[in-house]
Amino acid sequence: MALSDAAEAHKFWFLVGEPEGEKLKRATEKALNLLHKIGPGRVEIVREHEREAFSADLAAQVLQHDSVSEQG
Repeated sequence: MALSDAAEAHKFWFLVGEPEGEKLKRATEKALNLLHKIGPGRVEIVREHEREAFSADLAAQVLQHDSVSEQG
C-alpha cells in the first residue's frame, strides 16, 4: 500500500502454489483477491502451473530491454 503513491511505475508478480485442501483453496482465493485490489496492472498472479510460460516470457522481456538499452 505504501507504494501506491510512488512516482515511479511498479508492478508485482506473485508466484502462487496451489493448495490441496478445500479450506486452504478458499483462503488462498481470498488472499489473491486482496492482492488484486492493490491496483489494476500493478499485480500479476502467476499460478504454479503457469510458471514455465511466465519465466520464458519474462526472460524474453529482459533480453529485449537489454538489447534496447545497448542500442541507446
